[in-house]
Amino acid sequence: VSLTITSTSNGSLEAVGGQNGAGIGGGKNGPGGNITISDGTITAQGGQFGAGIGGGGSQSGTGGSGGTITISGGTVTAKGGSGSILSYGAGIGGGGSQSGTGGSGGTITISGGTVTAQGQYAAGIGGGGSSKGRQGGSGGAITINNNPTVIASYGGITGVADIGNGYNAVGSTTIKNGSGTDLTYIRLQ
Repeated sequence: VSLTITSTSNGSLEAVGGQNGAGIGGGKNGPGGNITISDGTITAQGGQFGAGIGGGGSQSGTGGSGGTITISGGTVTAKGGSGSILSYGAGIGGGGSQSGTGGSGGTITISGGTVTAQGQYAAGIGGGGSSKGRQGGSGGAITINNNPTVIASYGGITGVADIGNGYNAVGSTTIKNGSGTDLTYIRLQ
């Protein structure tokens, strides 16, 4: 599965996932595939357990990995889950699971534009969550470079990363800038 949105795509896209589906990306348990956004106004809302952009979710199985997500421009707003607080989907990244395993964030690169991402019991950018202890998805490999505006927040509970692992995850997340060094970011309260 591959999706590319460019300035010649003429403007805007609003996508809402169905049950277990990502707004843009995988269906039930499915990975996000290859998603490239280089311009436009994009709004994506995951269905129950799905990421806004990335992996599909599952009520009892394994949430899908975010896949390979590249954002180099545009205005992107992504919210995981269907609005229900216990949806476990990342804003951008892995799909969630209520009683199974959350999906990993995959490989996420943000190098331009304005990106706002909110998870539901999951990372804003990164892994999907799970209600089962130690079963949330890892954040994956996240690169943010060229000074984009990124606003990321978890939703639903403290102890979830804004950028990184999903709820109840024990894996690790690599967050780098474009030169390959660790990224420093500030969390605003």
